[in-house]
Amino acid sequence: MKKVTKISSLVALSLLMLAGCNGGGDSTTKQDNSKYNWTITVSSPVEQTAFITEQCNNFKEENGYTNVKFNFVNYPEGEVDTKVADWSATSAPDVYAFASDKTLSLVQKGALARVPSNFQSQMTKDMTSGAIDAGKLGDNMYAYPYAGDNGYFLYINTDFVSVDQAAKVEDIIAACEEKGVKFGYPLGEAFYSMAMLTTFGASYTVKMNDDYSNVSSIEASYDTEDGLQAAKGFRDLINNPNVMTGNANDVLKAPTQANGLGAIVGGSWNAADFEEAVGKDKLVALKMPTITVDNETKTLRSFLGYKLYGVNPQVSKEDTARLAFDHSLANYLVGAKVQENRFDTFSTAPTNTTVAKMSKVTNNQYVKAINDQANDAIAQTIVPQGLWDSPKALYDGIKAGTISTDQQLQEALTALNTAVETSK
Repeated sequence: MKKVTKISSLVALSLLMLAGCNGGGDSTTKQDNSKYNWTITVSSPVEQTAFITEQCNNFKEENGYTNVKFNFVNYPEGEVDTKVADWSATSAPDVYAFASDKTLSLVQKGALARVPSNFQSQMTKDMTSGAIDAGKLGDNMYAYPYAGDNGYFLYINTDFVSVDQAAKVEDIIAACEEKGVKFGYPLGEAFYSMAMLTTFGASYTVKMNDDYSNVSSIEASYDTEDGLQAAKGFRDLINNPNVMTGNANDVLKAPTQANGLGAIVGGSWNAADFEEAVGKDKLVALKMPTITVDNETKTLRSFLGYKLYGVNPQVSKEDTARLAFDHSLANYLVGAKVQENRFDTFSTAPTNTTVAKMSKVTNNQYVKAINDQANDAIAQTIVPQGLWDSPKALYDGIKAGTISTDQQLQEALTALNTAVETSK
């Protein structure tokens, strides 16, 4: 404990000695930073490589780190906790992007350094409370939130589906069928399927131990009548020939005639590619539609989380100046200037409140769709691993025809519920 306290204090001192970089990306060099010659590894999703390269180089130039080099690698935000085999290896990332539900796993691996108090205080002033909470376990903050739209909504191509038809999933499917295209919904992935299975009231609750170091228990209700009702709708969508399900890599394509799709469930990360394929005048983003099962109608539920940058303390070893550099870089990458640039590039919903209030953000249809869906979204914070693993058997069984009756659905849901509750 004394060693950790000493290192934390040295990091705080180093942060004062290194270039003073505020959250907005404006910086003032206070010493000769050319003496540092580290190679800093930064991880981001592959589609963000060019953007993050430019931002990191801007940080380097603005602060006089002329001899610091960057190595850019690509780990998916939702998989980085398992893709990095050894967080202490020289090839491990110093700074990396990750999804908010991975916070506990990364802390347990020793891969997240606590955010220094000065950066935490500044972010608390500049960001939404939801964003701040996404980077915390208990009272300790471990990450720098940069995106508040890690969720999904409905895209339609108005050549195939009108805005009026987009309110109900049944009308979307009928409109697509009439035009010879399909409705795309990647229910083969738990990110989409497990949220859909909560549509009629089934849920899960994660309880943490007192020091937030581990999950103490998980309670779930997917095996109830509410869960069965949602599973019936799940089964109907999978079995409908006018609905394209499966994994996101196979389903998440622009709603065009060439792709055989008229509407698609996806996130804002798809916006730029979809706009290019469909055209801004025809691509419309809306909250998720309703679905009716057994004469009861509910809005399809989704997950909604955050994306954050973490600082890996293991790769710095005892080099507190390097660790302080990593924290300063992460803080720069969530500053107002970079968040605005990110929004301009990817239509990413910002966590910075000043950027979020800009008219170009509030008028953006993708941000609006996320906000409209928020009341029917599950907060993607600490998610048990069983939640991501368990729906595969249900989906595969329905697809293969081995799970077809209500009784078979109920049996599969019982197994799914047990898998969720027994995972940590």
